[in-house]
Amino acid sequence: MDKSASFDSDATELQKELLLLGPIFEKLVFTSDPLRKTYEQLRLVVYLKVPGCWLAAARGRGKTIAIEYCARRLRAEIPGLPVFIINEQILPGNELRSFFIRALAESGHDKPVSRDTTALRHRLPMYWAELSRYSPIGCVVVLLDECQSMRDLDMFLMKDLSNEIARMGGSLMTIAFGESPSFEALISQKTALMNDNGAVDRLFGGRQLKLFGYESESDWVSLFSEMDSMIFEELGNRSIAQAYFSHMDMSALRLANEAVRFCKALRMAQGRTPLIEANLRRVFVGIRHAMVTTALKSIDKRLTSITEIPIETWKEGLDFAMNSK
Repeated sequence: MDKSASFDSDATELQKELLLLGPIFEKLVFTSDPLRKTYEQLRLVVYLKVPGCWLAAARGRGKTIAIEYCARRLRAEIPGLPVFIINEQILPGNELRSFFIRALAESGHDKPVSRDTTALRHRLPMYWAELSRYSPIGCVVVLLDECQSMRDLDMFLMKDLSNEIARMGGSLMTIAFGESPSFEALISQKTALMNDNGAVDRLFGGRQLKLFGYESESDWVSLFSEMDSMIFEELGNRSIAQAYFSHMDMSALRLANEAVRFCKALRMAQGRTPLIEANLRRVFVGIRHAMVTTALKSIDKRLTSITEIPIETWKEGLDFAMNSK
């Protein structure tokens, strides 16, 4: 068989694989110093069972990833702890029955669906009370997302659920996450009028948590280091670097060493905006753009190794992602 034809066939398969990495990459949860810092404070309030803790962050700053990361870390660190992520968009403001079905399904109930909303309404606190009694710290932890959309009806429902679970010998701890600035405005309005409103106090009367961001090159180094070494089952038990550059000798390339060039390109793409204010959702598109572009070019040029990703490639990827309309 012609070696050139064999190479072209292999290259085509590699190109197909690289193009599939985009949507897979988007679902992965990495570790980094900012995520670790965010988790450390959330972990502490969970151990202390401080009610009413909340976190607000601007759109695109990594709130959803932080929630996923914190949930995974809590489950890993405290085996058997019931930790669930519930999205406010399916709370009663949209449809009461949908909330109960989603909450039961997310928490692993074997019968999460019923046409009878009242039956579901009784089923959820009974189930969560049972889970909390077997919990290592005696409670169910719910990370409630998109809380900028909360209405009074939603707040009182969460209060009632918590009270019912307590009457049955369990405990419910909720940590509320929402989008800035609307979430802070909602909390400010509600707490100003709080008086004896237990629903507001239960959700927002505790400590405000901070979403730590990528403020410096060292923060990005911590992320790229994970891309070098962290193994993902979704990528065939490979790291990010291995998935993109498996066709080459990787001994000369470490993504951690790309942080300086990457941050320089990010500053150019952002103009005068500080690094910490970057829209991470778009930045990650730019990272994928730079890596897939580098990988595809290396295949086209039949390279066996590379030493770095040029700053022009980083800038091209970030410009593509961050300046798109």
